Amino acid sequence: MSTTVEILSPETDALRRICNYPMAIGRALIAISENPLFMRDMPGAYLPVLLQIVKKISVATPSQEIFARRATIANESQKSIETVGRTIRWLEEQGFITREQKAHAGLRGSTCHIHPTKKFTNLLGLHIRTQSPRQLAIKSPTPSVKKRNFIKIDGKNIPAELAWMVQQGGILVTGLLKLMKLAKESGKRLSDVVQVAHDYLSVLRGRELFSYALTLIRQNKDYGFIANKDRQVEEKRMQTIHEKELLKRKCFEWKGRKLINRAGSHSYLVNESGVIDVKYGKINAVQAMDMRFIDAVDDGQLRFI
Repeated sequence: MSTTVEILSPETDALRRICNYPMAIGRALIAISENPLFMRDMPGAYLPVLLQIVKKISVATPSQEIFARRATIANESQKSIETVGRTIRWLEEQGFITREQKAHAGLRGSTCHIHPTKKFTNLLGLHIRTQSPRQLAIKSPTPSVKKRNFIKIDGKNIPAELAWMVQQGGILVTGLLKLMKLAKESGKRLSDVVQVAHDYLSVLRGRELFSYALTLIRQNKDYGFIANKDRQVEEKRMQTIHEKELLKRKCFEWKGRKLINRAGSHSYLVNESGVIDVKYGKINAVQAMDMRFIDAVDDGQLRFI
């Protein structure tokens, strides 16, 4: 039985490795290339070392320490161990990292535990994502879930989610402002009231719309609590859709790819339909592709080989 071994050109192998990095890391590397502090003020020999360090930052928790031997970073960046040390000192002096260096037994080198600072992760744009994909809230497309902003109508700033009551509902701006004031006085937000009863309010016009909204405001209901529960349900629904789409895409992208854990004790082969063959020692097992597996890849706990 013959075995076919795929031999990749250096260019193809490089492109494959690039595809394995999370998108956030790709943006961080671009941020470095656009920042004069790194491209102009930092010694040029430090740049390859810096890039390798950034690739090891956890996307899920950017402030998490990076376990990296100087020899490993030197090999990956094609620079000397001395250059790696100088780069790390420069980053520390700039306030981009804090570090804890631990010597190995028998004077056999050392391991640098590098902690990216908030200053550094902000500069790289990694502060935007501080949770795993499973924890990220996927915002609903409905107006009440979008980021709150305002629209100017007749010289007055009106919450965007309430503008339809004037533009389509026929309520005067003064009437809408009065409803907002009355809602506030009763310990409510008109936006919450409208979100909860939107299906009923949206078919009304003019005085009928004003009167029904006023009736709702006067009711002894915690519209904020109800609206929040509705948002959570919608966010959960959108999150489930997002995760299904992400799993489907990753199953396709990673089909036939092999990964190992940091210790090299477990290997994973992604097959069709997201089934993963797992090997550790003489034991073979299977598992399904799930968000925990994707998180482990994004976090660097698993890497492609």
